[in-house]
Amino acid sequence: MRRFLFEDLPEEISKDEEYQNAKQNSGRQNAKITFDKKLVDKFQEFIFDHKDVYRKFTEYPDFKAWLSDTLFNMDYDKKTA
Repeated sequence: MRRFLFEDLPEEISKDEEYQNAKQNSGRQNAKITFDKKLVDKFQEFIFDHKDVYRKFTEYPDFKAWLSDTLFNMDYDKKTA
């Protein structure tokens, strides 16, 4: 589960063209909004492989906010290739 949350999921979001566009051409706030949207989208793609984490993500707003903030901050502050 740790690999999914902190490697697979962020990597998938980071590759997303819409998010990269927002990250490079918008402010941090707009990039965060796009990141949050993509996080939900990517979680839904993995729902069957990670049911317990998905349930926690959808049922606990504090967990959802923590995960989103943590992953966004890890990615946004990293240099673009």
